[in-house]
Amino acid sequence: MPRVVPAEELDLIERMISEYPGGIGISALERVLAPHLSKALNRRTLQRRLERLLSDKRITTEGESIALVYKHAPGVAITAESIVAESSIGDEAQSYIPVSPEGGIIRNLVQQPLMQRKPIGHQRSFLEDYEPGATFYLSESLRFQFHEMGRTLVGERPAGTYAREILNRLLIDLSWASSRLEGNTYNRLDTLNLIKFGQAAEGKDI
Repeated sequence: MPRVVPAEELDLIERMISEYPGGIGISALERVLAPHLSKALNRRTLQRRLERLLSDKRITTEGESIALVYKHAPGVAITAESIVAESSIGDEAQSYIPVSPEGGIIRNLVQQPLMQRKPIGHQRSFLEDYEPGATFYLSESLRFQFHEMGRTLVGERPAGTYAREILNRLLIDLSWASSRLEGNTYNRLDTLNLIKFGQAAEGKDI
């Protein structure tokens, strides 16, 4: 029974080759693949992957011997799914963050090595055209959702509540520190339970 080749690795290799229209040799291919894999493929394994892509007519070759380069087969499209699949290779730590197919494409573009990124300048108009209270980058429903998530209960609490909380903390610290000087064995948590709930700690002297 033939061994199953990971589809994600095949998609990744195909995509890397497609980024070099003039072709890429196997040594250079090993270097560009390394940042995208948790464990580098050895030369023989990579050759088997390339042979599989060749048999599937997803890539072609040009030249011979040490001048042999691999090219993406004309007319074969790189799908968004194959690009998103790359995120699961060597990046399992991020697999718990769900993203849309479009988000996966953006994430993979950002993770590319610097020399492979396309330089893009800043758009000054994006900031200059902004008008506070008039320009919105999110929909009204999404803004309302975020507003509700970020609400606190400060406005619904009686006046002076926050000040009393600070005062209570100072009272506990003062009581614990002064009692400690007298030789008691209470810690801060024991002191808190004694003052707030009237619960004495078992086996400890006040």
